[in-house]
Amino acid sequence: MQRTFLLLLPLLLVSFLVSPLYSQQKGNIYGTVRDSETGEELIGANVVLVGTDHGAASNLSGKYRLNGVPPGSYNMKASYVGYSDVTVEGITLHPGESLKLDIDLVSDAFELGEVVVSADRVIATESALLAARKKAATIGDGISIETVKRSPDANSADALKRVTGVSIVDNKFVFVRGVTDRYNSATLNGVNVTSTDTDVDKKSFAFDMIPSNLLTNLNVVKTVTPDLPGDFTGGLVQVNTLDFPDQQTLKLSLSSSYNEITTGEEILKSQSSGTDHIGFDDGFRELPNVEDDSELPPLLNNNWKPNAESAPFNGSLSLSAGDRFTLGDNQQLGYVAALSYKNGYKHTNDTLNFTKNEAPVRTGTGTIDEYSVLWGSLLNLSYQPDEFNKIKLSNNFNQNAEDDIRTTVTLDENEDVDSVVVTEWSQRSTYVGQLAGQHMFPQLGNLELDWQGSYASSIANEPDRKVFIRSRNVRFPYDRQIMKHADRSWSRLAEFSRTASINLSYPVTNNLKFKLGVHRETKNRSFQQTFFLINRDNVGYALTSQTLDTIFVADNFNGPGEFYYDRLSRPEDEYTAIQDLWAGYVMFDYRFSLLDQQFRFVGGVRRENSDQQVETVSPFETGADFVAQVKEDDWLPSFNFTYLITDDINFRLAYGKSVNRPEFRELAAFYFYDYNLYEGVFGNPLLERAIAENYDARIEYFPQLGEVIALSYFRKAIINPIELRIIPSSNPERTWFNSPFGENYGLELEIRKTFDFFGDYGRNFSIAGNYSRIFSEISYTDAVKVDEGGGVFTDSMFTATREMAGQSPYTINFVFTFNEPTWGTTFTVLYNEFGERLYAVGDERTFDIYEQPRPVIDLSVSQQIMGTLNAKFTIKDLNAQPQVFQTRVGDPWRRLYRGTSYSLSVSYTII
Repeated sequence: MQRTFLLLLPLLLVSFLVSPLYSQQKGNIYGTVRDSETGEELIGANVVLVGTDHGAASNLSGKYRLNGVPPGSYNMKASYVGYSDVTVEGITLHPGESLKLDIDLVSDAFELGEVVVSADRVIATESALLAARKKAATIGDGISIETVKRSPDANSADALKRVTGVSIVDNKFVFVRGVTDRYNSATLNGVNVTSTDTDVDKKSFAFDMIPSNLLTNLNVVKTVTPDLPGDFTGGLVQVNTLDFPDQQTLKLSLSSSYNEITTGEEILKSQSSGTDHIGFDDGFRELPNVEDDSELPPLLNNNWKPNAESAPFNGSLSLSAGDRFTLGDNQQLGYVAALSYKNGYKHTNDTLNFTKNEAPVRTGTGTIDEYSVLWGSLLNLSYQPDEFNKIKLSNNFNQNAEDDIRTTVTLDENEDVDSVVVTEWSQRSTYVGQLAGQHMFPQLGNLELDWQGSYASSIANEPDRKVFIRSRNVRFPYDRQIMKHADRSWSRLAEFSRTASINLSYPVTNNLKFKLGVHRETKNRSFQQTFFLINRDNVGYALTSQTLDTIFVADNFNGPGEFYYDRLSRPEDEYTAIQDLWAGYVMFDYRFSLLDQQFRFVGGVRRENSDQQVETVSPFETGADFVAQVKEDDWLPSFNFTYLITDDINFRLAYGKSVNRPEFRELAAFYFYDYNLYEGVFGNPLLERAIAENYDARIEYFPQLGEVIALSYFRKAIINPIELRIIPSSNPERTWFNSPFGENYGLELEIRKTFDFFGDYGRNFSIAGNYSRIFSEISYTDAVKVDEGGGVFTDSMFTATREMAGQSPYTINFVFTFNEPTWGTTFTVLYNEFGERLYAVGDERTFDIYEQPRPVIDLSVSQQIMGTLNAKFTIKDLNAQPQVFQTRVGDPWRRLYRGTSYSLSVSYTII
């Protein structure tokens, strides 16, 4: 809490100090200077208003800014050594206006002389979007901040839905090209980020935590270069938040939402602490520190019975502020700060139908009631002493908590009717801090140096998880249900990571650049669990038949014929883990001409030395330590080749080698029962890291501004892919294993088109659609019983193939947008669907579990009011189809239904 307060204090002070009364007479002109051919930002370019003393040099990000410019009409000139000068004519600056003008300079190699363009043309270009896509060295897709601002997208997860081959799971986790999130990575301001959960470790970052108005860019890189991390195969999602805001800003947003099967209905909620509303337990659920477990009953709260209450509307609040200050002699200081908070209720109807050999082994129905809290703070500071140096300090803290009550009534194969109540409170804290610098040395031939150091912590707590099961047999319908099982557990997962890196880039010529760097990353993780079974041996009917609110009062413990807390936690239920990663790379970027055709080649090699160790107490030898280790030294070559057929058409080829390492939890040799999925979970210390060979080709055509037609082919050959396996029974279990070989390949088609064939007004209408068709194969070894005669059967081994776990055969995204700038109205329809995907692998193919296709339609209408107020109404999951799981042979497994949600949000731009 102390760190959280220290992070929030500057935000609150800044928010109060920001003054809307700054001068409304003079204005500002700002933008970015880029190479027109490569899209690279140019450092130290001179930008002046002709006939005035207003001028500036572009900084390390290629950005310039002219402050305190009186209203009027101007011509602006930009120049840079080795490039033709550009003069922008007819600039009109209104009182108090901040005008953005991006400038593209042409290399002198084209001998064009001075270039003169109109201000209207510069304003319309959106060169950031074109540079990121059209001039990029890698194959990838992105969303420009200008596009996000015009869209109804509220956060980075919403924006990512628009990217080709990307789908969002649980409204925050990213799947790229159909592969599960374990094959994708994410960086926040260049720092690798993950999520933590005490039940199942998720490598993916929760992208719904970042408001869209704090983004500078959002890219999904699909091919490898040596300066990128080597542990992604599907895609690397790069999220960068603001450092130097273009102008002073202060914005407040409020929203409320309604769900058709939740809001106003009765839901269950656990007995809560006084600080649940801010995502922290205040000690109400804490495990007392005692010398003997017999002391626990009077010290533990009797909070087994959930409370029933009416679910209110969900709500959220966000506040963001930013500004930059000129300190003299081109020194600039900037900040961006934000605070967001939201809470919500969600009801889910759950239907279970576990089957084996086409016969049901457990069937039933239930509900899942969830109360969640999510809040976060962001504080980024930047200092620029001159145009050649910049230092940035970034801080991001997020707190998430969920209160889940799961109730089910099931019938198993023994005709036992079980009534289950699971009460679970989980809270997660994530902090990412980074100090980074960028420097350029003109006296050393424009040598560029950048460095960074970061610290990240992720802590998950699950205090006082309770499971209570009553049972009776249907053959005795008049018997009361009696206690069958009860347990309480406390668990904690903590991970701390530190990174440091340094990169050098040297432009030998305008067409050839060398780059090299080193990177160090360390991770430390620990997991502890304390588990108690409430032992009912020798406990009579009078106690085991009591109601949930009285059965476990302190007076019912530790006497003859009474319950007692039986500690079943074992030393092997805990683990500690470390990872030490060293990486280094060398690469070059070469642009050349051949037979009057333009080409670009980016290639090199990355070396990663990784040592992962997970230490537990051996489950095989009493008292002995057991260490699972994955230690590898990998050389990862890659190249990206681009043929610039015309100014509007690119043909690309790429190759890259990457790795996929096991997660710590997957290696840990301990057992855990997941009552969310009704499955046991255990790790596999024999897992090996997977190696992927990635091949890509793309042809892309940019007909005009904001339009693209692209066709891509990709193939990924994976050695030792890590898969999830289900072992079916009345209590299914899952674990991870290596398959010998896997292959993933497919096509991506993307079209973005305006309706300009209806005239200028038609450009207010646009469609964006993408379709991915994906195929995969995994080799595995299996056995079949062979009748040798005489009642003798032997195992015959054979090799077969199936699709990869998490693999969707297709994904479809479609977006229709109408934007009426005169009215300030935006209307958007979004459609998303993925094909039947393998959720989990069974011991036999008939037991494989598949998630069925589920089309999702969202609607959004936003309205600008008086320039500073924006209202947005959304409908989420309009068709509200259930989430359905079934076996390979079509037997039902599970069905979840959540209903449609409606929300209304209002944003007020104070400054």
